[in-house]
Amino acid sequence: MKIIEMETNYSPIPHAEAQRRRGAKGRRGFGGLGIRDWGLGDRDRYSDDYSASDLYSDTSDRDPHSPFPTPHSPQPTPHFLLPLFPSASSAPLRLCVRSFRTIVFTLCMAFIGCSGGKNPRNHIRVVLDWTPNTNHTGMYAALEKGWFAEEGLTLEIIQPPEDGALVLVGSGGAEFGFDFQETMGPAIAKDRGTLPVTAVAAVIGHNTSGIMSLANGGISRPRDLAGKRFASWETPLVTAIIEHIVANDGGDFGEVKMIPNFATDAISALQTDIDAIWVYYAWDGIAAEINGIDVNYIDFGSLYDYFDFYTPVLTANTGWLKANEETARRFMRALSRGYDFAAENPAESGEILLKHAPELNRELVMRSQEYLAPRYRDDAPRWGEIDGRRWGAFYRWMFEHGLLEKNIDEGGFTNEFLP
Repeated sequence: MKIIEMETNYSPIPHAEAQRRRGAKGRRGFGGLGIRDWGLGDRDRYSDDYSASDLYSDTSDRDPHSPFPTPHSPQPTPHFLLPLFPSASSAPLRLCVRSFRTIVFTLCMAFIGCSGGKNPRNHIRVVLDWTPNTNHTGMYAALEKGWFAEEGLTLEIIQPPEDGALVLVGSGGAEFGFDFQETMGPAIAKDRGTLPVTAVAAVIGHNTSGIMSLANGGISRPRDLAGKRFASWETPLVTAIIEHIVANDGGDFGEVKMIPNFATDAISALQTDIDAIWVYYAWDGIAAEINGIDVNYIDFGSLYDYFDFYTPVLTANTGWLKANEETARRFMRALSRGYDFAAENPAESGEILLKHAPELNRELVMRSQEYLAPRYRDDAPRWGEIDGRRWGAFYRWMFEHGLLEKNIDEGGFTNEFLP
């Protein structure tokens, strides 16, 4: 496998903070960014009592060599990545549904006052960004070791609703949620309708995503995407980032074939009708290694400092934080112990994750866990600490490229609750 971490002299951002060269690098487990409803019962969707295998159908039709589970129906597409009208026939219905959601969300915010509703003070609800994976291992480790209980807390792990974790946290349906800096930006960088959410920890120390292609595909740097088929999520952010890296590398973005594709199995996509795809190395890259597939990988964070954004992050309801500071600190103290444990004990923490998500491929989990162990904290002073310069650099880039309504610079996060 050949990993490409390019250095480049192109740097259109005028801010000095954005010009810092990145140090140690990190990788994330598989991506999420919102999820469609899995069709589970209330107990299964809203309680840690379920086995994650409930998410999937009988595995008799599953490829035994594939690290990817077989769901009841095709794997859900990250909801925020979907176009508004995926087809002409569904456009009116989707418009009505989204309008209804807007009304419901507005009423919900008015009634609960963004403070987390009437949930008992010591009962903490955490909504995932996707199904359980190695991004979440630290939380499962803290749960298994009884560290939340030591802090006098009970924990409820929630599968994300159709609109994703961020909306549920902002509406008071959960106190904490896993999400991403890139999706937080549009939700908080506005004058009206701002979601009351705050990032309280970086789950992984550095951006772990990049572009993966088959080694024989001839894509070793961004400009090589010209003339190639890129699996696009059809969002302004994806388009802007790909255009930026291709053009700044001297390529013609107009020649990149942006193919609408919401594949969750990157390897299968690359072996069919796609030449390159945005992946998260600790899952898709490791899966390629396990399957003996030689790939090229272009690391976003090594291209530009402002693309070394935080993904994923742990978010919290802002109103709840203000009203429950001591409880938030207890929760973060237990959670930090869990991630420190996962970093120091990848094998045991991998076993803990498999206990809570037995449908996951064992080899993939254990290899991914080994890969992420040194990267949970990476070069940060402590697990979870967010560097304001890196945070702000990415939001400035988003604002300057029309992806945010206003420039919030280093706003939207706090390190206050970390132990």
